[in-house]
Amino acid sequence: MKNIYKSLFIFLIITSLLASCSPPELEASNERRILEISANGQIGRAKLPTALEQRTTAEVLFREGSADFSKLMLNIVISPGATITPDPNTPLDFASNGNQHVFKVTSSTGVTDEWTVKVATFANPLRGTWKVEKIEFYHNDYQGYGNQGTKSLRDKIDAAVPAYDDIITMSPIVNVTPQGNVYGTYERTAGADTQFASYVASTGKDYAYKFDRISPGTGRWLLNSDNTITFTDSKGTSRKGKGYETPDPNTLIIRLDPGPFDTPWVIDWGNYWGNPDNSLNFTEAYWYTLKRQ
Repeated sequence: MKNIYKSLFIFLIITSLLASCSPPELEASNERRILEISANGQIGRAKLPTALEQRTTAEVLFREGSADFSKLMLNIVISPGATITPDPNTPLDFASNGNQHVFKVTSSTGVTDEWTVKVATFANPLRGTWKVEKIEFYHNDYQGYGNQGTKSLRDKIDAAVPAYDDIITMSPIVNVTPQGNVYGTYERTAGADTQFASYVASTGKDYAYKFDRISPGTGRWLLNSDNTITFTDSKGTSRKGKGYETPDPNTLIIRLDPGPFDTPWVIDWGNYWGNPDNSLNFTEAYWYTLKRQ
């Protein structure tokens, strides 16, 4: 009899322990959100509304040529306990629907929302072969005598003239950083004159530290989330710019960072208007205008 009670006691203990180890059942919830979307060829993270927003739309960007929108599969994470239809892990036709698809996300309590997932190809504005048309800078010495304005670099540094026919070729997107920024490669070659620029002014001062921002040879371009471009040369030196613009499909303006004013502030008052250092030392902005070839 004692053995029976002992066995029953052990059985109850084991049963209790197993019950305590079982995962708790999910409580019923009205949550029916798309929390995350991922797919092959995707750039960065999907754009999703916050929990406070009422929108039920999502946007996903893809690299050029990386996805067929007529038979696209997505990995979609939804609220715990919710279900989604149709199954995003099966090939779905987004293309015939204007590059979008509607999914029904139903909560564990049976409430349903329709989510519209939009897909698009990222239009890489840098891709292509470009010729340097202009290199300009803005300067201001803040002395109040009018020595300020936009100048062509060639007007202040004769040795910079060879840069004005250089060819800069930028590749399609190669990959994406963990932060979601796209990058590719670039190559800068000499133009018809077969020469590269120097940045030594007539005074003997070398301004390469300000103006050599897209170095000759090969390197990497990185398109940052703040609309700036970082160029890294073959030696591993990186230089972050200040933005870019595309006034038309065949024009690319790349704004670069010349760094702070030279210190101490030295002005040649005896040759105030003639000394190029009086402008170059006080460069605030610097940009390339490129034309598509």
